[in-house]
Parts: sequence; C-alpha cells; structure tokens
Amino acid sequence: MVAGLDPKLPVGGPGADVDGAKWPGGSLGPMGILNGKRILVTGVLTDKSLAFGTARLAIEEGAEVVLSGSGRALSLTRRVARKLPGNPDVLEID
Repeated sequence: MVAGLDPKLPVGGPGADVDGAKWPGGSLGPMGILNGKRILVTGVLTDKSLAFGTARLAIEEGAEVVLSGSGRALSLTRRVARKLPGNPDVLEID
C-alpha cells in the first residue's frame, strides 16, 4: 500500500511519525539504503549547493562519500567538506 493512500500508514515515508503511527517494522531511523556503497560527489562548492545536500544525504544513508575538485574549486571543496558528517576525503581531479 502506498503512503497517503492507506490511512493506517503515515505520510512522509519510513521514519515518519504522525500521531503516533509508525511504518511497519517500527523503523524510526534512516533506511540506510546506501550502506556499503562508495559515492563520488563533484561540485560541492558551498553548503547551499545541490551537491552538498546530495553528499550529506548519502552519508546519512550510510554511504562512504568522497568529494572531488580542481583548481581554485579544490580549496572551496575542502573547506565545505569540514561541514559534512565524518569529514569526507577530497580528491583533486584535472
């Protein structure tokens, strides 16, 4: 059954808690759909970038994230990487 169509399931997906209702299995934490995966994210220049959000979410879902940058962007990427959980590695690309 799809969330929102079945009144017994909360809207918002796994981890959502609407008026005490929980998803089957009682899962309240992140799904960890990326556990054991390695992901390279490029374009992390500010903490407002789409790439930053992608990297943060991937880390929260259990992925090992590596960032990349080149030239002047490399120093920006290294600076912003400190704001991510686990302080991911930053590789220089050309």
